[in-house]
Amino acid sequence: MKMIVCRNSDMLESRDFLFYASPYAIARNQAVEKHAHEFVELAYVAEGEGEHEYRGRKHLLKEGDCFLIEPNEAHSYRVGPHAGLVMYNVLFQPSVLNVELEALRDEGPFDTPMLLDPPGGFDFFVALEPAERLEMMYLLDRIVAEFNVKKLGYRILIKTHLIDLFVFLGRCSDRRRQRLQPFEDAQAGEEKMIRQVCAWIETNYDKPMTLERISRRCGMRKSAFSALFKRHTGKAFADYCNGVRIQVAKQLLENGDDKLIQIASQAGFDNCGFFNKYFARTVGMAPGQYRRERRAGSLRSDK
Repeated sequence: MKMIVCRNSDMLESRDFLFYASPYAIARNQAVEKHAHEFVELAYVAEGEGEHEYRGRKHLLKEGDCFLIEPNEAHSYRVGPHAGLVMYNVLFQPSVLNVELEALRDEGPFDTPMLLDPPGGFDFFVALEPAERLEMMYLLDRIVAEFNVKKLGYRILIKTHLIDLFVFLGRCSDRRRQRLQPFEDAQAGEEKMIRQVCAWIETNYDKPMTLERISRRCGMRKSAFSALFKRHTGKAFADYCNGVRIQVAKQLLENGDDKLIQIASQAGFDNCGFFNKYFARTVGMAPGQYRRERRAGSLRSDK
């Protein structure tokens, strides 16, 4: 069977922006057969476990693994019966960042995917610690959101976020080389981790999120993470998430005419009845009344 080769035109956005980013899932007992591509692939394992074959060697993958695939190198993925695999793919040609890469090279030696043309090729792998994984997810989600929505200036922001991502990975790799812990001060590490969780919630409020999933990403038991989160934010995890969603819902009510069931969904509530009750309990009035009063107040202030 002839091996599949993915061309730039197959996957990347366009000839003047050779880039693509997206998460994807491989189900249990499934595989991505051996293939190669013309572009660079930066892969990150967000959830689950599996096997990656690359350059004739098999590697076990687990949550937090980040690695780079060279152009024209065959590789494949296989997932066993115990857990699926959720990965993020950032695909690009180095020419997308020519100017930025040159500036970074001037900063000194970075053990990161930025050095995309060393003698004999490149080989990058790093296993991220729990707190580092949160930062990685935050950076990746921003890149994917910009790529999907494509608002004015999205290409510039994607390049900026890519540089953030590469510098972050360079620092993670540098810590490994110097045998430093990700956070030498435990309290400072906890505070940064909770800030990263909050930033992730504020970016992904419309996605399903559970205490179990987030605590696992932080490498903690649910009870320990829950206590830590409340100590730093003053709120239970669920209340913090729903508080962010209520603020989003307020903006939607003030600035749009969508039905309440649509607003509930856009703000991340999967049950409109619960949204109505939670909104009334926290805001002091029902969503419909809030919209009417805000609109009436806005009309009075315009006169």
